[in-house]
Amino acid sequence: MNNNTIPPAIMMLAAASRLLDLHQSRRQSGVYVPDVPESAGRNMGIALMVLETLRSIEIERGYGYVTVEELLELLCHQVTDLGREELDFVLESIAKEREIRYAVPNVSFEFDFGYARDKTRLIEFSDSHAQVKMTGNALLFLRICDDERAWLYDEADAAKIITALEHFKFNDIPLLCRSISLELAKKAKELTNLIERPTRAEQCDILIADGKSISDNLRNTREIVQKAMEMALDNRTINQFQEWAEREKPEFELGNIQAELETLVQSVEAVSRRFIEFLDVAQQKRDVVPSQHRFLEIAGSLVLQCKPGMTRQLEAFLEGVIYPNVPITWFDPSVLPGAVDFYELMDVSEEKVVSQVYDFSARPSQTAQRFRDFVERNREHIYARLEKGPLSFSEFLVSSEYILHPGESPVDFIGIYTSPEMLDGDGQDAPRIVVGFTGRDFTHDLIDQKIITSDPVIFLELKES
Repeated sequence: MNNNTIPPAIMMLAAASRLLDLHQSRRQSGVYVPDVPESAGRNMGIALMVLETLRSIEIERGYGYVTVEELLELLCHQVTDLGREELDFVLESIAKEREIRYAVPNVSFEFDFGYARDKTRLIEFSDSHAQVKMTGNALLFLRICDDERAWLYDEADAAKIITALEHFKFNDIPLLCRSISLELAKKAKELTNLIERPTRAEQCDILIADGKSISDNLRNTREIVQKAMEMALDNRTINQFQEWAEREKPEFELGNIQAELETLVQSVEAVSRRFIEFLDVAQQKRDVVPSQHRFLEIAGSLVLQCKPGMTRQLEAFLEGVIYPNVPITWFDPSVLPGAVDFYELMDVSEEKVVSQVYDFSARPSQTAQRFRDFVERNREHIYARLEKGPLSFSEFLVSSEYILHPGESPVDFIGIYTSPEMLDGDGQDAPRIVVGFTGRDFTHDLIDQKIITSDPVIFLELKES
């Protein structure tokens, strides 16, 4: 369980725990932090289940006792391994009184001291200890916990302002306005956190599910506060405030109340806008489930187990996967959107890479010079074969009559694709080499290389005399 799913009751207890530790501490021995046993979480869970179950029974049946046996049966529907002995222990614990000492300042700017015992019990036993019921203090505790989920109840809080104005309780209005503004500020901060870091899935789902109700509630809250502003400007309210001010001598004017209400309206509108922004972001968010595909196995099965019609199916599939207007006669994973170049992720050496620049000098590149040398040595052989008629590139490639130097192979003839003019004869009437692409291709094994390439037709164009 993470912090985003902690029950409100635990948040309440956590907030109060340090005050209780302070209450128990002896200043002479330093700050008191009690040790927590391993069974603490289970005992706390049982106690909260007891209170929630007793409240549910009370709502259904009314205020009264419940047998411990029936309570155990209901609790076992939630936790099957719950035993009677540990339930009795928890019940005895939360039924015990303990003394809580407190101090409140008085009019003389000093503390008045007091203590409470009867308010500390959460349940009461009947005389036979066979039945239990909740105390009012336990109900108050649960109501405070419920307020942690009070996204839908701002409207009811705002209605208190109307009640205060109707009964001329002017002293309560600034406090009510600031209290509601504080709650709205907390909600705005929560929405901002969810927008910036939408990882609290449960909270997001709850707010999205209640989206319409929350939006209606915020709109109603704004309308109620606007109505309160109209009442604050009414002549009857102005007259009543003047009479009340003469009697009570407050430290604020009616204009201050009007300003508080105006600020509250702006707060409600700000939260409404932020809530709409949250819904827009949350509903656009989609969970991406990572998947893996064994590409080489899929490719192998397509080649080795190809059936009639599968080629067209594969092409139709690729049309929906790759970028538009990309020819799919040849496919490589790099044409997939979002493809990763794994070479960039490898541990390559950090040697300085020489920048590639255009060479405007007359000196040919190393590749071009290699092809030029190959042509000069084999020009007569190539011309002799072309004088008999056009030949395909594949026929030239399988020829064994080339004059080759160490490290060369007929593959060096591939330069004919881009530079056929290197084979042209000298002089105005010399023959010219023409490469005509046919759309065919071929595969050839040459020593330790496998060549897959286009297969153009190469022919000799003779000048007319």
